[in-house]
Amino acid sequence: MAQTTATAICVFSMNLLLISMLPCVASMSSGFRLKLIHRDSPHSPLYQPNLSDFQRFKRNVEISEARASYFQRWSEIYSEGNSMKPQNISLRLPLKFNEPIYTVELGLGTPFVKRTLIFDTGSGITWTQCKPCFQCFKQKEPLF
Repeated sequence: MAQTTATAICVFSMNLLLISMLPCVASMSSGFRLKLIHRDSPHSPLYQPNLSDFQRFKRNVEISEARASYFQRWSEIYSEGNSMKPQNISLRLPLKFNEPIYTVELGLGTPFVKRTLIFDTGSGITWTQCKPCFQCFKQKEPLF
């Protein structure tokens, strides 16, 4: 019960914060902007300077592959003709999938205090299917 109350207070506070920011955002002619900082940028608090470019690339590919594998398993469960019931199957999200990709800096309060937040985009790499494609996922859109 206490955790539910704390969660409700947190959600209410965040909504109040966002509502209070609307006049400021509405008065800006250019809109509201956040600078995304990739975790491999030297400007990121998540930056690991000891990693080589190849190690960074390999880590990003592994995260993206874990994400694709996760969605592939879900699509197999929900595919037509599958006799398994999704509610009876436990799929664990790979740990690699949970790594943050981007952060943003946000200033709050008076006096202005910078806070670094994790910005969840789902992935740092965008994959698309290209021709020739031998093992493609079914999609309505044409292949690239």
